[in-house]
Amino acid sequence: MIIGRTKEQILTQFIHGPQYGYDIAKSLNIALSTVYGHLKDFQEEGLITTKIEDEESRRKMYELTDKGTKLLDVISTE
Repeated sequence: MIIGRTKEQILTQFIHGPQYGYDIAKSLNIALSTVYGHLKDFQEEGLITTKIEDEESRRKMYELTDKGTKLLDVISTE
């Protein structure tokens, strides 16, 4: 997987722990559609998992997998 600047910025947000897509978009001032597209790519690559916090609102919390944590460690040390 090629990690471009935007994907790197999004992945770096997980240093603070699990994240909501909306919060990432707001924090980085990036369009929601862009963030959710990249989160989908991360999920397909096995870098993150999702968990629905509230069945009623269907709000998803995104969390790094071990593979995602390793990639974040590499990115953070560059």
